[in-house]
Amino acid sequence: MKGILRPCRRHLGAELYSRWLGHLCGGCLGLRDTTGQLSRLATNYDSVIISVFVEAQSGLLETTTASRCPLRGFRSAQVISSNQRATELVNSVELLGACASLADKQTDMEISPVLVPLVNKVTRKFASRARTSAEKLGLDPDIILDVARKSKESEEVGSSLEEFLEPTARLCAEVLAHTAHVSGVSSNYPYLYAIGYSYGSLVHLLDGVDDYHDDLRSNRFNPIRASGLSPGQVADTCERLLDGISHNLDGCELVEPTLVRGLFGELDRIVRAKVASVGRVRSTVVALGAVATLGSISGWGEDPRRRPRRFRSFGSSLCGSCGNGDLNSCMCDICCITELCNGCQ
Repeated sequence: MKGILRPCRRHLGAELYSRWLGHLCGGCLGLRDTTGQLSRLATNYDSVIISVFVEAQSGLLETTTASRCPLRGFRSAQVISSNQRATELVNSVELLGACASLADKQTDMEISPVLVPLVNKVTRKFASRARTSAEKLGLDPDIILDVARKSKESEEVGSSLEEFLEPTARLCAEVLAHTAHVSGVSSNYPYLYAIGYSYGSLVHLLDGVDDYHDDLRSNRFNPIRASGLSPGQVADTCERLLDGISHNLDGCELVEPTLVRGLFGELDRIVRAKVASVGRVRSTVVALGAVATLGSISGWGEDPRRRPRRFRSFGSSLCGSCGNGDLNSCMCDICCITELCNGCQ
């Protein structure tokens, strides 16, 4: 699953993390119930913020007990019901985003010609279902489907970072602001639009950070390289975008603000860790006595040092502290180095 907003269970807390997981798993199961098992591949971490904002504005959403899932360590969970308008909106956005992504990959010839007929069939199915659902909720599906084309146009005629980031920023702004319409709190629209614009800019910018060296080697377009920004300027831009999110969040009328504020607190930590991994500062994270260097480099000329990826096995495993028990860890991949059992959390 793609997305930058993967909160840490230890920082967010067990209760809020369970609620966030309920939104994530609810969206995944909603895709299964409405579009089939294959559509669950469209699940996206960042889309979860949509249903979280609907809940924050309208009150706690109805939940249901989901059966055991290997991605939850074969545990059951309380998840957002698939018949909720919030879940329908998330699913529509995820399916339309998947269609736009597949179309973009075909344009860039990243999909084997042998698979093109199958990809086209899947895209038509996803688009048909998502269009119906989005229009029912009052969201224009072309806002999402056109983002790949607009991004290509901005790459050809744009000259500044703001122009390169604008298509993704406007997409996120429109979608997040639409949660005010779904929730019936129209006064939040301008604040949510501004939050979405900043959030979309962050997502696109950090995607450029992650792909910088691969794009450099492959001579592909990268917004950071094209705009000539230094690591320090990227860090300053991220700081400005985070400040904009925080300022506009304070203006929103929210009846259940705890999870939203917790997630954006996590976003601040995640963004700073990502920028530190390729930027101007040396950042270390201490967890359970282990120190993981997130990186320190002077510029964009060489690959940043990265902590080795931790592969999780499905089902039960051993605790990194006591050596016993089932794991109950998070998915953040930023600071969680050792996985802990329930008793050691």
